[in-house]
Amino acid sequence: MTEWKPSRFTNAQRYDAAYAILEKLKDTYGEELLAVAVEGSTAKRLDHAYSDLELQVVLDRKSYHRWHAFFYQGLFTGISYNSLERVREDAATIDYEWPVSGDGFSESEVLYDPGFLYHELRRINKHAVSEADFMALIYEALMDLYEHVYKIFTLRSDETIALHQEIASIGYWAAITVGLANRHQFPSAKRMVIESTQLADTPQDYGQLIGELYEGDATQATEKLWRAFTKWAEQKEITVKDDALHSI
Repeated sequence: MTEWKPSRFTNAQRYDAAYAILEKLKDTYGEELLAVAVEGSTAKRLDHAYSDLELQVVLDRKSYHRWHAFFYQGLFTGISYNSLERVREDAATIDYEWPVSGDGFSESEVLYDPGFLYHELRRINKHAVSEADFMALIYEALMDLYEHVYKIFTLRSDETIALHQEIASIGYWAAITVGLANRHQFPSAKRMVIESTQLADTPQDYGQLIGELYEGDATQATEKLWRAFTKWAEQKEITVKDDALHSI
């Protein structure tokens, strides 16, 4: 059997493909085409031989969104088509996954933008970050963290695949929560958990507990990690308790 691997590309080859696709987009959409930008690892120069190409395409259409993934001359490519209305709304919205997904406007590489749209989008996004309620975002991320914490305690001893999935999810949401507290954006999701242990504002013994989560007794590490997070949150006057339903 012939060994299979994804096709290899350099950063320069991905940009060659991006510009070629841009010309096709111009021919297809004409004046409807408002902007095209490269996003993700390629734009950040963090891509490797097997990385994909991610493009953002803004069209002069109302309430339009379409995701199209395909192979372009062997290169796996994903295009997110959005209306001007939608990208403006996205630029003005900061959600609790901001540490890993909120750099789409600031880190993108603009290929085509005759109306200087990205200048406006980056200004909107920068203002949104400055006005965001990060304490509320930390709370939301903390609740998603617990969604995976409690599942660790529901697993049987033979459910090893599910255990690994929940450990990965706990690591992800722990890093997201810490990233929010530090107003820190991770360059890549691949190293965000390790990078989160190096930030200044973390729960007590956070780095040690993350290590135990992946390498030790997952149930015991999860218990200690959740206790550390709730104590850390309380120090920020963020409580997970709401017996009086004040939030309703």
